[in-house]
Amino acid sequence: MLSSFLTIIHPPIRVRSLFIFALYVVAACIMPGKATADQAAPIVETAGGRIIVKACDVSLSKFLEQVSLRTSTPIRAVEGSDFPVTIDARFSSLEHLLQTVCVSLAVVYERQEDGGFRILRAEAYPGGAGMASGVISSDSDPPYEGELSGGSDAVGFSLTPTNGSIPSKPSGVDERITRPSVRLQSGEPRQAEGRPSYRPGQLLVQFTPGSDPAGVKALHASIGSRVLRVVHGSRIHQVALPEGADMSTAIKAYKASPIVEKVGRNSLRYPLGIVPNDPRFSEQWALGAVRAPDAWSITTGSTDVIVAVIGTGVDYKHPDLAANIWINTEELHGEPGVDDDGNGFVDDIYGWDFAGRRADVYDDGTPDPMDVFGHGTQVAGIIGAVGDNGIGIAGVCWRTNILPLKVLADDSDTMEMPDIIAAIDYAIAAGVRVVNCSFGGTDPNINPDGSMNDGTDNLEWEAFSRLREAGILAVCAAGNSGRDNDQTPLYPASYRLGNIISVAWQAEKGGLSRNSNYGKNSVHLAAPGEKVLSTASNAGLTGGWKVPLDDDALYVLMSGTSAATPHVSAAAALIYSVCPSMDYLQTRAAILGSVKPFPSSTDREKIFSGGTLDVFGALRFLGFIKGDVDVNGRVDPFDAVLLLRYSAGLIELNDLQKQNGNMTGHEDDDDVGVPDAVEILRLLSGARGEQAQQGS
Repeated sequence: MLSSFLTIIHPPIRVRSLFIFALYVVAACIMPGKATADQAAPIVETAGGRIIVKACDVSLSKFLEQVSLRTSTPIRAVEGSDFPVTIDARFSSLEHLLQTVCVSLAVVYERQEDGGFRILRAEAYPGGAGMASGVISSDSDPPYEGELSGGSDAVGFSLTPTNGSIPSKPSGVDERITRPSVRLQSGEPRQAEGRPSYRPGQLLVQFTPGSDPAGVKALHASIGSRVLRVVHGSRIHQVALPEGADMSTAIKAYKASPIVEKVGRNSLRYPLGIVPNDPRFSEQWALGAVRAPDAWSITTGSTDVIVAVIGTGVDYKHPDLAANIWINTEELHGEPGVDDDGNGFVDDIYGWDFAGRRADVYDDGTPDPMDVFGHGTQVAGIIGAVGDNGIGIAGVCWRTNILPLKVLADDSDTMEMPDIIAAIDYAIAAGVRVVNCSFGGTDPNINPDGSMNDGTDNLEWEAFSRLREAGILAVCAAGNSGRDNDQTPLYPASYRLGNIISVAWQAEKGGLSRNSNYGKNSVHLAAPGEKVLSTASNAGLTGGWKVPLDDDALYVLMSGTSAATPHVSAAAALIYSVCPSMDYLQTRAAILGSVKPFPSSTDREKIFSGGTLDVFGALRFLGFIKGDVDVNGRVDPFDAVLLLRYSAGLIELNDLQKQNGNMTGHEDDDDVGVPDAVEILRLLSGARGEQAQQGS
């Protein structure tokens, strides 16, 4: 502990001063009396608009518990937060403190009358941006751009007075946070944020086709494994090893069997942080940023395009989402408790809850994919809140078909790999075109080609490969740790598969957010991810970021790559709505080939495409412009001539040309002709605009 703490001392300090200070630190940590009290209850004070914190060798979860009590703000630390930390630091705000100590925060804000924000509650994942290195400067810039970066007044928390005081420090001592490496705290690997990489003591074993059940049972018994479940529609068994069993020995034993095809770890994935705020805030800056209104002149989407949202579920009863939710009509009108459509899932009317059966607190154990966390509902609203319906907000797609696939149990903080795999296979069978993955996690055992370096098999990579084989685009969040994914990949976004688009977080001012992950070779583009207004789940729970909402709180603000990703998913859905024959490679090329370059050359160098999403640009990239019949990028009199010749039977037009020529709203593009040619000429003469002005 002493050696770790000494790394924070500036080199110019004399040896004698260093020795005295070291003795002071050791005494403060081990002596009884007041030092013990400080360890149990960290001191939290304010001075000069800052929060001053002092704690010695306290578990992070205990520290956050005390900060929660002393700031009157509910803060919940998830599993993996029991390692000791030593903190002697100052922070510009409560938000600054949380973002420095933790990562992937889920923070709920309330807008104040003076325009500032107050933190209502937070859920914290351990391991802030600098935690992995063991040393963080607490005087680094606050984490968010704009008004959320203010001092303590900006977040409006109130401190409980304490009788303790902060002892003065020797001159020259930097204010920093230290903690031992997370790998020294446990034998199990951890993600870059300090969270567990795998479910301890569990494996996923995929057996060969036609394996004898008796042989399978005998193999499990020989190793002492207990089968927790068989992943639906697959040959994958999720097994728990005997307590104290050596993982590598068990892996070798399974792999040695001729009836075993693959062996993988039960990798864990996490919902990437969200920052919802003012539920009645009505401006959707993000739609203008991606030029969605311009795109809507071409298409507002189609319910023929199914977009799967894999995550916490979706509030499919939300009044601004219900019309765009996928419905299994055979189950809806079938007999309850019966698999009416024969797909192996009983009563899967609105999708499926793959995680519910392993929940034991909040979840009712049914297949209902209702969202109580709120994350998936917010993602769904960005993709497809019903547009032009007179209420609430508009999604990037006014019309679409959102399939809720729930892989996070209501009482859990982690998404388990068997659930993600099963959700992917369900999506393939349902005929989706796009899968939105606003979740992720790091894994030091994954090689660049997707293989594993620990002797196991990567079943997640294989699942996303099946999506590719089915022609399905997977749009994945790049992460919110401000980290280079080229150096520390985050999965599934970093898999090198042609059907994956990895999405960074664009700030409202237009640049790359300092919190967004990046990667010149691994992160493909950015999209709006700061304070994006979206739909809120009306089925919330108390505790952490499971937010209870009243009947009027139907909308919230959301920040992070979880908010950026659905913009890109929706852009793909718009492309498929006008060109259903487009494959995932063409769609990906249109999206990446039409980005708006970042204003900053530094930001451009951090992202593969160098820019941000342009939905209208992607459609134009493919030639979709109303009136542009010859698809040359502009509307001119010759386009009207082509329509006249087509109506006279002199020439043929392809589907794209007829769609661009449909100026009068024919139900069938084949009916284009003279009226549409007249509309083009009126448009070019300005008469169409004058008529619109007179009508208004």
